[in-house]
Amino acid sequence: MRGREGTVVRIPAGSLVDSRQRPATGAVWVELKECYAASDMLLSNLLTETLAGAPLELTGAVLVRATAAGQQLLLATGRSLQLELAGGHSAHPLFYGQAAPAAPVRWLESETSATAAASEQIYTTAQQMPRYGQGPADINRLIRYPRQAQERQTQGLVFASFVVDEAGRVRAPRILRGLGDGCDEEVLRVLRQTSGRWTPGQQDGRFVKVKMVLPIRFNFQAGMASAPEPAALPEPAEEEETLAASDELAPAPNALQPTKLGWLAVGQPWAGSAAALYVPSATPADGDHTTVRLLIPGRRIVLAGTPQDAGYQFATAPSGAAVVVLGLRYENGTPFLARREATTGGAPSDTLHFQETTLTDLEAALAKLD
Repeated sequence: MRGREGTVVRIPAGSLVDSRQRPATGAVWVELKECYAASDMLLSNLLTETLAGAPLELTGAVLVRATAAGQQLLLATGRSLQLELAGGHSAHPLFYGQAAPAAPVRWLESETSATAAASEQIYTTAQQMPRYGQGPADINRLIRYPRQAQERQTQGLVFASFVVDEAGRVRAPRILRGLGDGCDEEVLRVLRQTSGRWTPGQQDGRFVKVKMVLPIRFNFQAGMASAPEPAALPEPAEEEETLAASDELAPAPNALQPTKLGWLAVGQPWAGSAAALYVPSATPADGDHTTVRLLIPGRRIVLAGTPQDAGYQFATAPSGAAVVVLGLRYENGTPFLARREATTGGAPSDTLHFQETTLTDLEAALAKLD
């Protein structure tokens, strides 16, 4: 499944179960929600801090849920899905979202965040080997016997080596032993054309990279030179063509392997020091109906303020940063917005004053924070 922002989620067959670890049956609904901007995180009640309150800077956060017959599904024990965030995730760790009902989401780092070395491991055998279609016959049907090879009655086996990655893409295809007369080039063409359409290999319930060696037989028959060429697979989409445009492909961004459904994020701790920030409010603090957040414009940092008698306290705000404190409350369905700029560790912040606004103006104000 691909989201509008570019998130890619792949769930292996048979890996979704109910609360009793029974395989899901019938129709399964999968929900994907993407949050790549501070405004998205605000509207989804996401914070960028750990359960201990340490500030994080997130690359992005997504919600992945699955249901069947109205019941929430889980990933089976020992299974994982494959997640690619828009723009990649570098070497930052994976975090799982944690929240009580109606409470903001905070984050717990995954204990099984894959290292770059582990994710780049290439298997030569796997419990479930990569497959194209129903098997080798589906590959053979895509081969066009080159005209030059027909005229010279060239025949025999071409052996090609390549890697099928976790996304089913063909990487680094090359000829181990060829025939010439266009046969070698034809095999490479078909491998590039099928990139992204392979079923990836699996090991211990995880998608993995697997190195393959594929033999393709060219068998000349009399009269073949005048026979029509077989139908070919439709040309790959522009994105797939870019991914497999040459023999020397750049490695695709490493896919995450979450073992749980729910809120998932990638990020890193705030690199600088932390400082406390107090923001006075003209309206009495009301934790049940008012939310006050601290943001750093242009960065994915959203921290929560703790209500106090006459304002809100941020205990671990990034020190020395220019921030925006944003307050939002609803009265009888009408939104009220407060906004103040401040510098942590500097002069005291001005008082928050809530003013009535509209949903349109609220959305415009949030968009300016991204």
